Amino acid sequence: MQDDPLIDGYTIGPARPEELEPICDIAKVAWESIHDAVIELVGAPIHEAVSGNWRERKANQIRRQYENNANWVLSVRSGGAVAGFVTFAIDEEMSLGTIRNNAVEAGHQGKGIATAMYCHVLDRFRLAGLAYASVTTGLDSGHAPARRAYEKVGFDLRREDVTYYQAL
Repeated sequence: MQDDPLIDGYTIGPARPEELEPICDIAKVAWESIHDAVIELVGAPIHEAVSGNWRERKANQIRRQYENNANWVLSVRSGGAVAGFVTFAIDEEMSLGTIRNNAVEAGHQGKGIATAMYCHVLDRFRLAGLAYASVTTGLDSGHAPARRAYEKVGFDLRREDVTYYQAL
């Protein structure tokens, strides 16, 4: 499958097998600030207990998504290198498309790539005849950039959840 133009100097298309590890590396770096924010909220001991191996778990989520449906893992490319990625899922029965793991490599941030990436996926959902789209993100400071980006592309209905922890 051929890449589609995304924004000036960037294309988007199905991830290639050789891009899987660079995509996982981008995810690990991108989720650092999220886990730093979680540590501030719940403390290092609880974070270590519930998320101690988060880097490998995050990479495994992406690998499993690729194994289950490689067409639902898209790579953003610039000059042949991976600049970002987005994973998604389609539930035809619910007429729902869901944006899942996604990130833009630090050196490519601030150029509108995330916005263009989400618009591209939302267009895929529309072309598939879906009625709804969803994305899940956190309310902590580490997720603030993601929330702004999702709102920028039109996500405006939200349901908030709270996870409580207690040291025993």
